[in-house]
Amino acid sequence: MRIQGPNRLGGVSSGSPTKRTDGTGFALPSEGEGGAPKTATATATHALAGLDALIALQAVDADAPRKKRKAVKRGRDLLDRLDEIRIGLLSGQMSGEAIARILGLLDEAEPTGDPRLDGLMEDIALRAEVELAKLGYFRG
Repeated sequence: MRIQGPNRLGGVSSGSPTKRTDGTGFALPSEGEGGAPKTATATATHALAGLDALIALQAVDADAPRKKRKAVKRGRDLLDRLDEIRIGLLSGQMSGEAIARILGLLDEAEPTGDPRLDGLMEDIALRAEVELAKLGYFRG
C-alpha cells in the first residue's frame, strides 16, 4: 500500500463497483438481478443434500464393524488351530481339542458385507476343511 500525501491512500480497490442510485431511496432487486429465486434454489438444494445424507446414513450397516472384528478373530482362531494341528502332526501328539475347535469355528461363519474379507474367510475355511478331510473328519 502506498501513501500519496495527507489523508490519501493509493492502490486500494473495493471488490465490486458501488451501484449509484438516482436518489429515489430503497429499491428491491428486480427478477433479472436474481435476488429471491437464487435464495429459494439454494435452500432447496441444501434441503436435498441433507436428505441424501440421511438416506446414506440409513444404508450404513451399524453392525458392520462388529461383524468385521468377529470375522477377523474367527480367522485368526482358525489359523491358530491349524498351526496346532500342524505342530501335533510333526510331534506325533495330535490334539482332538484343536479339531473340535476348528469344527466349531467353521459353523460360526457369518458374512461381513466386505467382499474381500468374506473371500479371505472362505479361503481360510476351505483350507481348514481340507486339513480336516486329510485327517478323516468330514463336515456335512
